[in-house]
Amino acid sequence: MGRATRVNEVISQTIQKWPDNLAVVERDARWTYARLGYESRLLQERLQNAGLKKGDRVVLWLQNSALYIAAYVALFEVHGVVVPVHSDAMVSDVLKTITHVGAVGIITTSAHWTKSRNILEQSGLRFALLPEETVAVSDGTQTEGAPDGLAQILYTSGTTGKPKGVMLSHENLIANTESILTQLCLTPSDAIVAVLPFVFAYGNSVLLTHVFAGAKIVVEENLLYARCVVESMKKEAATGFSGVASNYAFLLRESSFHASNLSSLRYFTSAGGPMPQGLLRKVQEAFPKKQFHVMYGQTEATARITMLSPEDLERKAGSAGCPVPGVSLKIMSETGEPVPPGKPGEIVVAGSNIMGGYWLDSATTEKTLREGWLHTGDFGYLDEEGYLFITGRSSEMIKSGGIRINPEEIEEVLLAHEDISEAGVTGVVDELLGESILAGVVLRTGRRLAEKQLLTYCRKHLAPYKRPQAIYFLEIVRRSANGKILRAELRQQLTSLHQQSQKLMTDRVDTNEKLKKICE
Repeated sequence: MGRATRVNEVISQTIQKWPDNLAVVERDARWTYARLGYESRLLQERLQNAGLKKGDRVVLWLQNSALYIAAYVALFEVHGVVVPVHSDAMVSDVLKTITHVGAVGIITTSAHWTKSRNILEQSGLRFALLPEETVAVSDGTQTEGAPDGLAQILYTSGTTGKPKGVMLSHENLIANTESILTQLCLTPSDAIVAVLPFVFAYGNSVLLTHVFAGAKIVVEENLLYARCVVESMKKEAATGFSGVASNYAFLLRESSFHASNLSSLRYFTSAGGPMPQGLLRKVQEAFPKKQFHVMYGQTEATARITMLSPEDLERKAGSAGCPVPGVSLKIMSETGEPVPPGKPGEIVVAGSNIMGGYWLDSATTEKTLREGWLHTGDFGYLDEEGYLFITGRSSEMIKSGGIRINPEEIEEVLLAHEDISEAGVTGVVDELLGESILAGVVLRTGRRLAEKQLLTYCRKHLAPYKRPQAIYFLEIVRRSANGKILRAELRQQLTSLHQQSQKLMTDRVDTNEKLKKICE
């Protein structure tokens, strides 16, 4: 059997090798790989009957589920292009996606369709495929052709600007999945409780690595019920857990995760943003004999760029690791020249995992992809051994007094405080400094803390130029569906609170001045 060139070919090989292995567990449903293949073929027939053609885009508006995985595979089998949107997305956002990619169909739940039918019927869709029926919507219009080999269009989270449609080919997906498999050594005996949305690059890679390996995926809706996640990990003998930093913090805080006898667990992975060293230590203390893989990547790189192996966690604390197999990485100066070890610059990467570009956005594509290299917009440096250390993202860096400051470094210090459960830091306009630093924190349940105490804490642990000017107490630090802090929203929120605080101080000073004059 020759080397597979399409994702569905790899999955077909998995189904043939391990037909009786459990593929997906969702509530009471327990699908073997043979069942997954069967359900996928049923969907293939429905898609073909609906008139789907090669290169047609189809939106998946579904939560993590067995249906999602079956539809994902089915679309590849009929040479369609998968365009996932989050199950909680507003219908207006779904409409924008349909219009932007020229989607001919949507696969969704009956509840979603019933609620949004009047709007989506005007979108140019030809059909809506629901669990129990296929709805003919319109004759549709001619859509933009898709590049050969295009598999998915994944939209970036939009935390740093307008969302962009990242075009990933079958080659991209296979190359990056195989690289991750090499690092994690997954086998048909592995199992994972999936809490990361499949619609984003990290969750998508969890899906593909486990299906490629013939392993088991246990679907959990979300982390709102952390105890349920832990119970699923016990019941299904999970061998791995993948999450962003906030997932680990939530599990440790809201469940018996740290005390559970999860003897089957072999490894953890973390990506989607830096893993604070304090939080990493807490996980290691709770599970001292488990492997922890720190990973760095981007949607534009399919998923993974570098990984730090468990044996290097202490020796290279704070590092994002080395490039995964098949990925080349270099650090470049602002003038486009490679820089020596130890000197910071922009992280630039190349490999078979790098996207083909942004859908219908040639200007941004040309800016991001230059001479075969992806300019990530992230900043960092390589040490003498070739290990990557990330210092920040260009669009998220705070520039105060002419110094670039990574907000995540300040957040890590705040999160190390025993009374703080969440922290978010941003820069706001300052006439003198360019930007001043503001922080928002969420206290642990039942804890009390004054701003003055926290400012004193920061003076002990942060250099003067990194200290927040003010710290505000919040009910929540809002994040995107893939766990990243919504920086623009946080900036707006903290700016508003700061302006209110400054006005109160000004009013108080004015009042005191008036009282002083009266007394005189």
